[in-house]
Amino acid sequence: MKNLTKAHQELYRRTPDESFLSFDDLYRHCADQRARSTDIWERPQDVVPTSNLTLTIGEENGHRLNDWLFSQLCRMTGVSKETINRLSPQTASMALEESLPCAGKPLQILATDDEIRAVHGVAYTRLWNAEFLDVVKEYASDFRPPQLAMDGASSGLYCRKHTANVRDGLNEIRCIIESLVARRDQRRDSFVSVIKKAMGQRLGSDVDEVLKALSAEKIPRHLIKDANGDLPPRTVLVFKLGSAYHLA
Repeated sequence: MKNLTKAHQELYRRTPDESFLSFDDLYRHCADQRARSTDIWERPQDVVPTSNLTLTIGEENGHRLNDWLFSQLCRMTGVSKETINRLSPQTASMALEESLPCAGKPLQILATDDEIRAVHGVAYTRLWNAEFLDVVKEYASDFRPPQLAMDGASSGLYCRKHTANVRDGLNEIRCIIESLVARRDQRRDSFVSVIKKAMGQRLGSDVDEVLKALSAEKIPRHLIKDANGDLPPRTVLVFKLGSAYHLA
C-alpha cells in the first residue's frame, strides 16, 4: 500500500511536460534530453549564484535552475529550502553564495541547454533515463501504458529522478520486469483457457434448463433476463466464482 500511495503521489504531481501518453513518446523525450545534455566539471568556488537566482559556472553565466538542483544547493549549504524560499532573490543568492563549499574536489554538473539539472560529486555515476528504458524495451518489448486517468492526461508514464547507486540496481530491475512479464503472460493464458472451456460448455438444451442452471449459481436475475431476453442471438459470458459459461 505504501508503494501504491507513493506511485500515486509521483504521478499526479507531474507537470504536462513530464507526462507521456505512450512509451515511444517517453523514450524519444529521454533520448533527446540525453543528446542535448552535457557534463561540466568545475571547482566549487567557480559555481556562483547570481542575484536573479541563476548560476555562473566558470566564465559562463545565466544558467537556469530546476527545482531538483535548487534543492541540492540548499542541502549543500545546510540551509533549509523553506528558509531560502522566504527570502528575496537577491538575499537568497547571497545566502547560497556565502554558504556553498568553496574548496575540495570538482563538482559534476549536468546541463541541458541553458538549464542546470543536477550537481554531484566526483564519485557519482550517471544513469540516463534512456538507458533504463532500454532495459524495459529489452525485457518487455510489447509494453503498453495503462489507461488514461480521470484527468484525461496522466497515463502512468513519467520521468523521475534517480538516486545514488541506481546503476547497481539494473540487474534487479531486469529480474523484476521479467517476473512481471511472466506473471502477466500466465494470467493471460489462464484467461484464454477459461474462455475456451466456456465456449465448449453448454448449460442446458433449452431456455428452462439454462435458467435453472444460472439460478443455482446465484446469478442475478437481471443478468439472466438480459442473457435470455427477446434479443437477437448473441454470445454472453457470465463469470461466477472463477467459472465461465457460454450462452448462445
